[in-house]
Amino acid sequence: MVVASRGNGLPPGLALHAELRALTAAGLEPDQALRAAGVNAAAALGVDPYLGRIAAGSVADLVFVDGDPLGDINDALNVVAVVRNGRFFSVAGLIERAAAPESVE
Repeated sequence: MVVASRGNGLPPGLALHAELRALTAAGLEPDQALRAAGVNAAAALGVDPYLGRIAAGSVADLVFVDGDPLGDINDALNVVAVVRNGRFFSVAGLIERAAAPESVE
């Protein structure tokens, strides 16, 4: 099972979290729902074992959350930072950057 195999009308980030909550409401454990968004999706796309997991030799973007989504999938919404392509981005820093006027220089 993978998430996001079909659009649900919500913007991409919200759609993923809605799908994770729906999977757990349907009876999946939080770890099973998270696997559907990670390693299972990577396998369906044919990029497993290089994407979708944290392991030696893999490429991983990380999402840091406040809480434990394995205990409560809703904690996956509490994003505090992201590591993308080896660069660290705090949510606070991203909000500040988005609020700042764009420079034309």
